[in-house]
Amino acid sequence: MTARLRPSAVGLALAVTAMCLVATAPAVRAQSVSQYAFGFPSGGTALSTTDVGVQVSGELTVSFHGDPEAGCAAYGLCEYSGTITVHPRSGDLLVQRLRPHHRIAYFAALALAPGQWAYMGAAQVDRSTPGQQGGTCADAQTGQLGSLSQASVHGSSLTIAVLVRGGSLLTTRCAGPLDGDLAGVSPRATISARAALHGRTTLDLSGTRTYAAHGFAGTITSTLVLRLGNPTRSASSAPAFPPGLKTQRVRTVTEHLDLTRVAGGVTAAVQGTADPIVCRLLDTCGMSGTLSLAPVKRGATAEVLAMGPASRPYGDFLAALGLNPSGRSRGITVLLTVSLDGYVSAGLNQSGGSCTDTAPTGELALLLGGVGHRLIGRAVSAGSWRTRCPGPMFSNGSPLLSASLPQSSLGRRQFTIDVRGTGSLEDDGYAATVHGRLSLDLRRARITQQVITEPTGS
Repeated sequence: MTARLRPSAVGLALAVTAMCLVATAPAVRAQSVSQYAFGFPSGGTALSTTDVGVQVSGELTVSFHGDPEAGCAAYGLCEYSGTITVHPRSGDLLVQRLRPHHRIAYFAALALAPGQWAYMGAAQVDRSTPGQQGGTCADAQTGQLGSLSQASVHGSSLTIAVLVRGGSLLTTRCAGPLDGDLAGVSPRATISARAALHGRTTLDLSGTRTYAAHGFAGTITSTLVLRLGNPTRSASSAPAFPPGLKTQRVRTVTEHLDLTRVAGGVTAAVQGTADPIVCRLLDTCGMSGTLSLAPVKRGATAEVLAMGPASRPYGDFLAALGLNPSGRSRGITVLLTVSLDGYVSAGLNQSGGSCTDTAPTGELALLLGGVGHRLIGRAVSAGSWRTRCPGPMFSNGSPLLSASLPQSSLGRRQFTIDVRGTGSLEDDGYAATVHGRLSLDLRRARITQQVITEPTGS
């Protein structure tokens, strides 16, 4: 069984992120959402969640070169060769025990991170074009979570791989293969769910393999060893709080939405920075081109949440969702989340060469929060916008997209969110202008509610 690594919509984890988006909205106290941050699947009864700290030693090195037999000419990748080295030093293995349909099942995810003040991955990539001046791209990435990968679950066995589809361990601003290209030959280890839940064991992911995929060929060399520490287990019911801590009961009423249509697209016009030192370091001098985002509605999730004290009448929450004209919505916070996937296409030109490629973006997550009579927000995650071509790292927190919606629209059976590019922005080695528009048509569906106990923060 392999469940898709995505929460219901973006989940309550984004409700925490929303605080930076809707600072002028009524105050919201963060809920206990650690399990949602890893997107455990819905369905069935969650029996327990176990967090196992991981210490990591060794490194992962991917060497590559443009290979004609792998199709490098079709993408303009023949001129690139180099290495990407990954140095995770810690992580977390989360395992959830479930009971779907009267049986026991498991869901697991591994998150890797660099050590303090350390980098996660570094790339050095040479560009050599016959008859033209070449260059070298040197880049390093830190990141709090370098990779979040879902373990493959078969019965009660977990297979943990470090390179997976949608992963980000190999992502830098330089040209190179994507994690998903090498998922089939990734370093991996299999462990029983029982052993993972007990921790205090070692997983050896060392070895060397060759590959050829999507224009590149090369070698993967791993000396990675994962040392699982002591587990921390929590029941998936109400959490236990220390004696004397003030708590409150909070109600969340969720209206699940269907994304019925996605139209339009967003394009970033990209050029190398004018700073000669930076552009030489990242090999972006004279580069220009476009990156185009095209979301798809397949597999998309969306929700609108109304959150407030559990003592408030249920009708007040429905009023905040536009479904009860007689209720009082004042003091109820409204958040709307949309999560969808898509593709990004690159067309970049430099020194007589042209790189053209298309790749999955990963998750595009929009979050809108209630401010007055409007819901406003932006892309919490705009996907990676990275292909196998060189390019900027828009996923490093740049506000690429913004959206706005009258709160009164929530009362309609179907409504549309307009999402727009945010204009000019910069990334190391790059300057870009993001323009275009997406229209997301949403239709109301079923309503659920949950009441939990949380610390008051006072």
